[in-house]
Amino acid sequence: RKTGSHLDVNQLPDALPEHLLAALEQERVKKRRIRDREYNRRSRQKKKQEKMAALAGSSHENIQYSQENTLDEREEQKKMKQKEYSRRSYEKKKMKASQQDLRSQGEIEYDKRKAEVAKKNKKIQQSRLSSHKHYFKKKAIKQLEESLLFDNRDPPDCSGSERNKMYLEGASSQALVREPINLRMTAFADLTYGDQGL
Repeated sequence: RKTGSHLDVNQLPDALPEHLLAALEQERVKKRRIRDREYNRRSRQKKKQEKMAALAGSSHENIQYSQENTLDEREEQKKMKQKEYSRRSYEKKKMKASQQDLRSQGEIEYDKRKAEVAKKNKKIQQSRLSSHKHYFKKKAIKQLEESLLFDNRDPPDCSGSERNKMYLEGASSQALVREPINLRMTAFADLTYGDQGL
């Protein structure tokens, strides 16, 4: 016997049970709904194709037009990406160069300040050294004068150059003069007149 899917409900005998008749009616309604959905889908697709054909002139031209647009869009996107990449690379290089310039400028400024500090420290050191030299020079002169006074070798009242000359002449003319006294007088002359000579 054939299944219910191939039977017409109107041709069935009245002797079928109610539940079987209801099942057959549900099957018929289900198939009709599936057929209606498929018909509606095909209708929408056909309308869409007709609309695209109307815009492009034909379905073939529409497909070709879409493909060309797709290629153009891809090329445009590729160009935009390359342009953006180039811009970012340029900004990155520019930032890196700016950072190097700032670093170089900072190093130059640091070297400049370092040189200024070294120059100031050198001046301070030279000033201190000059003060120390002056102090020890005065101290040495005072000690020599005291030692000469202690040896009872005070010359008569005369100028500095004559007094220094008398010291040296007196020290060289006497054979029994002790060497430390002669050395002290020579040192006294050097400290007093420096490189000026006698």
